[in-house]
Amino acid sequence: MSPAAGTAEPRIERSSSGKAHGPGRGLSIMARTTFRVLPSGKDWILMWDGSDRHSCRFFTKRPAIVGGRQVAKANRPSRLVIYNQNGRVALESRYGDEPDPAEA
Repeated sequence: MSPAAGTAEPRIERSSSGKAHGPGRGLSIMARTTFRVLPSGKDWILMWDGSDRHSCRFFTKRPAIVGGRQVAKANRPSRLVIYNQNGRVALESRYGDEPDPAEA
């Protein structure tokens, strides 16, 4: 089971005064990149949305997760989605300064 390709989630930047800034009505939209750790046969792969190829292949899940976290943290704002062997989402983490939508 492979995940559906999604689009990047927009983000509004705010200055230290709390006011939104950027082009058009004071808003600046930044895309959140989604990285995914997926099973691939006996191996695990790290992919990101918008790419049709995997970026890394790992023999086991644990190093794939560690690599995924490193890449997601280095490319903030981002999201890391980790899947189980059966294709279901096991964990989702967000990196960056945008609050979680559940908290808003």
